Amino acid sequence: MSKNQELLLAMENPKKDLQELLSDNVTVFHPEWGKLTGVDSIISRLKQDLETTYDKTCVISDVETKTSIFVETSIIKTQRSQSIAAPCAIVGQLSASEPKLIERLAFYYSMFPFSGRSRLRHSFLSPVSCDTIPGVTGVYQDCLARGDKDGIVATFAENGYFRPPSGNHYQYSGKEKLKENFASFFAHGGGITLEKCHVIQQNELCGIEFNVTQVGSKPVPHQAGFGIYESNKAGDQLVGVRIYDDFIFPET
Repeated sequence: MSKNQELLLAMENPKKDLQELLSDNVTVFHPEWGKLTGVDSIISRLKQDLETTYDKTCVISDVETKTSIFVETSIIKTQRSQSIAAPCAIVGQLSASEPKLIERLAFYYSMFPFSGRSRLRHSFLSPVSCDTIPGVTGVYQDCLARGDKDGIVATFAENGYFRPPSGNHYQYSGKEKLKENFASFFAHGGGITLEKCHVIQQNELCGIEFNVTQVGSKPVPHQAGFGIYESNKAGDQLVGVRIYDDFIFPET
């Protein structure tokens, strides 16, 4: 069983199992809870939040490296006797001194599916200087920053897709729909500036924790997010891009 699967299971029985996965002084960043410090804090919040579960049966990706983990799943909330699901990603960094334990945990999902509107989420990670992101994911990032609509669409396979945080219902699939999506992204006078905070690469998957700092010519409040960039086996085309944030675009 992977560490991510252990984590999803542990959140159902937090008192016993989370203590075996998280360091005592773990730092947790959550869209609704804010910043929590210490394993007891997250156990307490999970026990209070009985209307929320994390779906173990619909995991999209499950990545574990020597220093980091991430898992893509769904968060399910019960509202007025109805179950509402939204895409959710959970990202962890492992402790250098206790590599079997998670020392930082970040949850990423949008509030739009639950409330009908996004909730601005300020950045909580600092940018890091990193080597150029390799392959087609790096090309995508460069086109995004420059506002190159044709260039960014060309990074996708013919049947590639962009799935926004609001879920599969809003997914853009195929070249024409992708052009529509990125035309709206670049309607503010240029590209979108991201600060890279944490990059996790494994085979065809690249996960990037980022801060959005500018849209076109307009600076914006720095907002946190996480993106998954999935390439084909050759690494020269994107099969899919899945974003987990609650970004609020400036008005045009």
